[in-house]
Amino acid sequence: MSDALNYLIKARPEAMKAYFTFLKETGKHLDPKTRSLISVITKIHS
Repeated sequence: MSDALNYLIKARPEAMKAYFTFLKETGKHLDPKTRSLISVITKIHS
C-alpha cells in the first residue's frame, strides 16, 4: 500500500474501515470482466 494509505489507516481506522467496506460492497455489483479490468488498472497504477 502507499504511504498515504498506510497513514490514513493509522490515523482514521474507523473511516478507512467504512471506505473499504464500501469498496467491497460496490465490487459485488460489477460484472466479472469489469471487476478484473479495474483490478488490473489499480495494480498497475500502484
